[in-house]
Amino acid sequence: MADLKRVSAELSKVSLSTEEYEKAGRLHPATFVRRFGSWNKAVQLAGLQVRKRNNIPKQDCVADLIDVASRLNKDYLTFEEYKKLGKYSQQAFRRNFGSWAAAIIAAGLKDESKYSPRRSIEELYRNLEIVWEALGRQPRYEDIRKPLSAICVETYCRRFGSWRKALESFVEYINTDSANSANECESNGNLEIHKQLLPAAGLQRCEHKTQRSVSWRLRFLVMRRDGFKCHCCGASPATTPGVLLEVDHILPWSKGGETVFDNLQTLCKTCNGGKSNLLDGEV
Repeated sequence: MADLKRVSAELSKVSLSTEEYEKAGRLHPATFVRRFGSWNKAVQLAGLQVRKRNNIPKQDCVADLIDVASRLNKDYLTFEEYKKLGKYSQQAFRRNFGSWAAAIIAAGLKDESKYSPRRSIEELYRNLEIVWEALGRQPRYEDIRKPLSAICVETYCRRFGSWRKALESFVEYINTDSANSANECESNGNLEIHKQLLPAAGLQRCEHKTQRSVSWRLRFLVMRRDGFKCHCCGASPATTPGVLLEVDHILPWSKGGETVFDNLQTLCKTCNGGKSNLLDGEV
């Protein structure tokens, strides 16, 4: 509400369209629709005037879609591509056709989702993990676009029903215990047992109970616990573009350390390279 009022004051307007708000607002208009049910309800609750619905004829929407596709020399369009040159809002197409995909078909264009390779659930989750790591926080609807995200937000909405449901499914997947991750998330007590298996001289080889490689799921859990920043220097890709984060064994694998949640930490590539396989305190 506060941000709606701020934007209306900056633009000296007693009412706001989604397009006007999007240029100066901090949130995505879809956030207001999800929270309040519609854009008009959000505007009304903010004490602003509600504009009468502008009923744009279907044929006008179709004509503009065809015109934009022709200018871009494309036989399909995402809304992100359309809005750069198009006249109408996404709501106009939803009111007339029910969805963007239906509008594309009505205009005689190809729906990219029909002939693009279908993304697997694993690919969708993996992409979310990459975006989450880069931002250092939970991604918002408007974050899921290139170049940050390799997959558009519409793909998530189509597959899961909505962006919110996509996030809920991802978090549930990450937090759900499975047979494959039973050994990955062992307790601190088990970590101590692993340490005790090491001979005092540290020269004999210890038989490992886990694989050395860290699954992306466990990697994400460790990074989320560490706030997506280096445990040593605090560097984070969210604040310093170009920083690469890695997950490192606290007790080195070569000295018997296991690939378990409590024996892993987030380090930037620079700190991890300098650490090598030394234990804390060793020189």
